[in-house]
Amino acid sequence: MRLIAVRHIDAAKRRLPRTAAALACAGALAFSGVPFDGSPASRAFAEDIDTAPVADEFQQRVEQTSADYLAATEHLSSIERSIEENRAQIERLEAALPAQQARSNDAATALYKMQSDSASIVTLLLNARDFSDFMRNLEYIGSVADRNVAEINELQSMKAQLDRTEAELETQRVAAERAAADAQSALEEAQAAREEAQRIAREKAEREAAEAQAAAEEAARIAAEEAAKSEAENAGAAEAPESPKTTASPIAAPLADDVDWDADAQQFIDTWAPRIDAYLAGSPMAGQGEAYAKAAWTYGIDPRFSPAISAVESSKGAYCFKPHNAWGWGSVSWGSWEDAINGHVAGLARGYGYTVSPSAAKKYCPPTWQDWYNKVSYQMSLI
Repeated sequence: MRLIAVRHIDAAKRRLPRTAAALACAGALAFSGVPFDGSPASRAFAEDIDTAPVADEFQQRVEQTSADYLAATEHLSSIERSIEENRAQIERLEAALPAQQARSNDAATALYKMQSDSASIVTLLLNARDFSDFMRNLEYIGSVADRNVAEINELQSMKAQLDRTEAELETQRVAAERAAADAQSALEEAQAAREEAQRIAREKAEREAAEAQAAAEEAARIAAEEAAKSEAENAGAAEAPESPKTTASPIAAPLADDVDWDADAQQFIDTWAPRIDAYLAGSPMAGQGEAYAKAAWTYGIDPRFSPAISAVESSKGAYCFKPHNAWGWGSVSWGSWEDAINGHVAGLARGYGYTVSPSAAKKYCPPTWQDWYNKVSYQMSLI
């Protein structure tokens, strides 16, 4: 028992650094001081993204183009389903018409004969043995006539239904062409917005990385000069020894961005879901590649950004300090991975940008932002 307890304690100690880092990097610093007490309001605020304005004008454009595209494609799909239903209805009617035409022809012939042989019908009625017999004969003659008329009417009804369905189908074809054009226009707008976000992010990341590296080198230079000066003062008149060279904390170069936004939503998901699934294999988040890819398309960010943060903050969901919070983000929890992924990706898009950058790292994990930036960049390169 003692050995088991010791093992549990050792395991807890090994998790402590990761947990402490997650808490230190918890994006709560960016949550504008809103307290997270576990209430629905707190959770809603965290899920609704972490900064006061829900999204800036450009991010609103990205999200609106996504909504427009998805609405247009759903409208087109709805029309296409109706077209298929009407085509099937036309096929059924056309298949049934010959038999109904034959029955209608027979009915018309029978009615003609009844009219032509009206004298025989009158004789049949007059020869009735009694009133009951008369009524039975009359009812029989009426039912035969009604049945024949019904067959003729059914043929006319089927033909009218066929005409209406064909006219409706033609209207739907026109609507489908218009809906397809709307969907294509919405897709092009969505692609343009995402490509613009990608370009801006790449330029920003390169600029910030260069500035951060320059600042680190300058800080190292100043520290070296101060160290040399201090040693010289301590040595008195003696010649100050050469101070050791101090190297700046390295900042990883901006990650190569191979995200191709020149695709529709399904093509994008089909490309990225398997890549993210392969990255998450064996972790508690295994199988969530599609959720990540869908959220990345919806909010227009690098699909590797959020999964990489989960690896740095919680070993891909293995050590969550709140239910389904694999990113050390605020104090919020979710009821499912899908909701959590969607909430976190939305938060990244609206509060941190398209992809990892020094400014995003400084906001997400101020205490050790350089290390966090480098680790997230490396994890993204694995996806």
